Amino acid sequence: METASIEPNRTTASHKAKIKVFFEKTIGKGTFGQVKYCVAKVNNETIGFAVKIIDKKSSVYQCNISAMSREIIISKKVNHPSLIKFIKIITHPNYIYMYMEYCKYTILLLSC
Repeated sequence: METASIEPNRTTASHKAKIKVFFEKTIGKGTFGQVKYCVAKVNNETIGFAVKIIDKKSSVYQCNISAMSREIIISKKVNHPSLIKFIKIITHPNYIYMYMEYCKYTILLLSC
């Protein structure tokens, strides 16, 4: 099981403490990378969320840097009760980690 640390947001008890994140399983793969289901303990409560992991060295990323930049900007701005919440983004020299709300059951609605 992989682990990572993230800085807590303002809803956690201590702003200076780091939260240990456990990557449990891969829940999706796409053009830019993969999405993993992760858990963390915050204030004695286990919270599950999704992390989109983007490999900055991949040729797909290198050819689409502007598209990825737009996705990050839009994800930070969107705030609606019917949409998945963006939590945090962490950039690493080799990867981008996009932490977001995890929805266990999703329904795809198509308009005709």
